[in-house]
Amino acid sequence: MATTLGYTGAGQPQILMSTVQLAQADISGLFTTPVVLVPAPGPYNFNRLVRCEIQTRIVTSWVVGASATLDVYYADGTLNPVLASIPTADITILCTAGSVRFATLLTKNVALATADNNKPIQLRMGTAGMTSGGNAADLMLVRTYYISEPLIRVTF
Repeated sequence: MATTLGYTGAGQPQILMSTVQLAQADISGLFTTPVVLVPAPGPYNFNRLVRCEIQTRIVTSWVVGASATLDVYYADGTLNPVLASIPTADITILCTAGSVRFATLLTKNVALATADNNKPIQLRMGTAGMTSGGNAADLMLVRTYYISEPLIRVTF
């Protein structure tokens, strides 16, 4: 469910926030089963990512693959353009047992793949990622800040 964070005036976009909590099974399955962070906004609309924050509470450290990336992306079924990404070294820090860890992903500029980009924003592991480890008590909290806005409709 989205939470409205602010409204800048008539006709101005609102910054929305979506929060998703992942359990151990969700974390370990990110390579094969991406998690929806923000649902599709509807025809002729798109969600513009502002930033994404990931917080973890890890009880048992995970073993992270050598070339793993944690990607936030538009799930368009073909190109799946990556909006933000965390490299292996930072994933290792996030998934090490101990105190609560925190990371902020800043968005990249990405061209929209289609005129109607009614697509969700998802989180996935870019490669095989977590190879072993973890504990039933492990949690990952993902906060996504975004703006949902209409596309300009142009006819020729």
